Amino acid sequence: MILQPFEQVLIDGSRRDLLEFGSCKHCAVVDGRDDVETILGDVRRMLPEGYLVYRRVDGQTWELRCHGTVCTLVAPDGGDTEPLLRSINRALLPEYEMRIFTPTMGDSYSLLVRPAKWWSEFSAAHGSRARNYLSPQTGELS
Repeated sequence: MILQPFEQVLIDGSRRDLLEFGSCKHCAVVDGRDDVETILGDVRRMLPEGYLVYRRVDGQTWELRCHGTVCTLVAPDGGDTEPLLRSINRALLPEYEMRIFTPTMGDSYSLLVRPAKWWSEFSAAHGSRARNYLSPQTGELS
């Protein structure tokens, strides 16, 4: 697997480098107080142009279109963030997947959004790093 230069930090970065990687530049950063539209916008920013399109249907219902597939998301503002993130992640699959970047765990989530193929190759090539930074117990959203 060939990593982009900015992704190399996942292999040999210091703690400080990892914290910086988890910032808004490379991950979608979601605060538990963010509304649904803000969360969707942050995730969309990490995807290719036009991959995720969304619109609010009513007070708690959203229509998501991911690469041509349409799904409905029921998510009231102020609701629990983790079920919302799992629902968004399911909508992105099978082409993309987001996982929680654990070095930055705190009051917010840093979500690393990558193609599903990237995840399988990264796990195969760097299994221990994948487990350390994106552990199945805390990192997988789906």
